[in-house]
Amino acid sequence: MALGVKKKRKLVFSKVVRIGEVTYDGNAHTVTVRLAKPTKGTLQVTVFGGILAADGAFTSGNFLTRVP
Repeated sequence: MALGVKKKRKLVFSKVVRIGEVTYDGNAHTVTVRLAKPTKGTLQVTVFGGILAADGAFTSGNFLTRVP
C-alpha cells in the first residue's frame, strides 16, 4: 500500500503505509485491511497474484486500485 504525495503538482504514490491487521471473511469472501496509523488522502492498493471474486471467477494477474 502506498499513500499519494504531491510532487511537482502530480499525485505520486511513493509513501509506504504500514498494515496493522488483515482479516478474511470466508462467508462474504472479503478481505479487510486495517492500517497501523490513520491516514488522510488517497491510497493505492496493489495485490500481486491471483484474486478469487465473490462469483467464483479467478484472475491470474495483479490487481491495482486507488481508494479515496
